[in-house]
Amino acid sequence: MGARPFVIAPAINAVIAQRLVRRLCDECKQEYTPDEKELERINRMFNIQNSAAKLPEIKKLYKTPEKECKKCNNTGYKGRIGIFELFVIDKEMEKLIMSAATTAEIFEAAILAGMMTMAQDGILKAIEGITSIEEVDRVT
Repeated sequence: MGARPFVIAPAINAVIAQRLVRRLCDECKQEYTPDEKELERINRMFNIQNSAAKLPEIKKLYKTPEKECKKCNNTGYKGRIGIFELFVIDKEMEKLIMSAATTAEIFEAAILAGMMTMAQDGILKAIEGITSIEEVDRVT
């Protein structure tokens, strides 16, 4: 965009990103036990190198049903919920931005500082039964 880092860095306190995922229908969502292959895929999505976020043990997940449901018009979803990523600009991050660091370097520093990604937030919501892993995968 052509903006100079020394102008941007002190002016920003935080950056937030969001995506909307479909919320599983409470009337018809179906509980299941994920197999080893799916657990490995979820671990790869969640476990970013140097991330402070920890994936809880997954005993069950939820998915859209194979039966009909009038509450959700047979879609398996009813409503939407946000998954978020909050990037807080502290003094260290400000210095990094002002040094014209690459996007990858800034992202890595944000992860080290404890930022949770949208994918991680979505996976936690899937574990809670709010949405499905497929839905998180679709939007992230």
